[in-house]
Amino acid sequence: MDVLIDRYLESYRHEIVDAVCRLIQVPSVCAQSTLDYPYGMDCARALDFCMDLADRKGLLVYNYDYHCARADLPTERAGRQILFAAHADVVPPDIRGRFPPFSGTVQGDYIIGRGAVDNKAPLIAALYALAFFRQYNISLKNRFSLLIGSDGESGMRDMDYYLTRAGQPNLAIIPLSGFPVVKGEPGLLRFSVSGPLSPDITALRCQKQPQCLYPESCSIVFHPKGEAPQELRFERAERNPIACALRACYQRRIPLFGPEQDMELLVLVNNACPFRMMEEFQEEVDIIPTQLQMEEGRRGKMSFQLYFSKDLERVRKQIQKIFQRSNLHLEIEHASPPCLLRDSDPVIRTLTDLCSRESGIRYSPCVMRRGTTYARKFSYACGFGAGCPAEKKPFPPGYGGSHGPDEAHSIRTLLHAVRLYIKAVWELDTCDWDGMRGV
Repeated sequence: MDVLIDRYLESYRHEIVDAVCRLIQVPSVCAQSTLDYPYGMDCARALDFCMDLADRKGLLVYNYDYHCARADLPTERAGRQILFAAHADVVPPDIRGRFPPFSGTVQGDYIIGRGAVDNKAPLIAALYALAFFRQYNISLKNRFSLLIGSDGESGMRDMDYYLTRAGQPNLAIIPLSGFPVVKGEPGLLRFSVSGPLSPDITALRCQKQPQCLYPESCSIVFHPKGEAPQELRFERAERNPIACALRACYQRRIPLFGPEQDMELLVLVNNACPFRMMEEFQEEVDIIPTQLQMEEGRRGKMSFQLYFSKDLERVRKQIQKIFQRSNLHLEIEHASPPCLLRDSDPVIRTLTDLCSRESGIRYSPCVMRRGTTYARKFSYACGFGAGCPAEKKPFPPGYGGSHGPDEAHSIRTLLHAVRLYIKAVWELDTCDWDGMRGV
C-alpha cells in the first residue's frame, strides 16, 4: 500500500494544497442565522465547497439542512460506521496578523490563513484520505464517512442536530488535536459571578471578538472621591487582560466588588494557569477569566471557564461553596464531565501503534488539557491529527497556531496526515473490534 499512497500523494499534492487554500478563502465565521442558513451565508458557502469537492471525488454527499454535511465512501457492505468529524467554520481573524486572513497564502512549506490549523487543513486531509479508496476502488468492510460541521467554534449545535437525525456512529475520529492520539478531553464548567460594584467603579470595558476565549483588552475606570477619573487598561499579549486588571485593582487597593469578594476572585485568578493543583478542588484545574462587564443597576459580572480532569460534581459543589461565602451571585451556565478512553482501548492502541511505526518514535496516547472538540458529542471518539505538536514553526511567538494570528499549517505535515488517515482507515477496517466501546 505504501507505493500506492506515494503515487497518490505525488499526483494530488498540488490539488490538496489548492483545496485547503480555496476553503480558507471562504470567511466562514459563524453569523446570525437566516431561514435557510442556520450559521450564516459564509458557513453555508464553506459547506457547499466541501460538498462539491467530495462529490467530484466520488463520495456520496448528504446535506443536513446546512447544519452540517456528510460525505460517505460508497460501499455495499453494512458494517460499522466510522466517522471523521471536522468543521469548516472558523473564529474571527486576529487583528495582529501580518498576512490576509482569508487569502490562503502559501509561503515556503506553510499554508497561512484563518482556519489553516483549526480545522480546514485537517478536514481536507480526511476528505482526500477517503477519496484514495474511491480512486483505487479498494473495498472496505465498514462504512467510512467525513462529517463536516459548521458550528465547531460556537457551541457545536451542528452535532446535536446531526445526532438527533442520524444517531451515534460506532466510532468518531476528530482530526483536530494533533498526532499521535488524544484519548480524552477535560471536563468543562462555564460559570459567571455578579454583584454590586463598589461606588468608585464607573465603567468596565472588555473588547472581545466572538468565539475567542478571552478579550483583546480589559479596562476598569474608577473615580475616587475628590480625585480625577483614572483608567487601568491591559492588552492581551502573553497574559489574560482580565486577570491583570483584577490583580492591579487589588494591588492599588481599588475595590471592585468589595475586599472579601475581590479576594475570592483573586484566588481563582492567581490559579489561572494550566492545570495548577488547587487544594479546595482536590485535583488539578485550569481556571480562565473570560469576560468582565457592567450590567444595569451598577452590577458587575465576571465570567470564567474551568477545565478539570476528574469529578464534575465535586468541582461544581466547590465552586458553589466558594461563592456562597463571598455573597456574589453564581450562575452555572454549562457543565460537562471529562471524556476519557483507556490506553488499552483497541482503537487507541491501533492508532498509537500506527503513529509509532510511521515516525519511528514510540508514542503514548495523551489527554487534551484545555479546550473541547466534537469528541465529547460522541459516545466513542478520540482525537487523531492532523498537526504535529512538536513542530517548531518559523513565526514569532504566539503566531502560527490555532486561533492565533497568521494561523499556519505545514504542507509536509498535511500530506503526512493524509497518509496516516489512509492507513488508519485500512487498519481500523481490518483490526479486531472486540472490546471496543460502542460496538
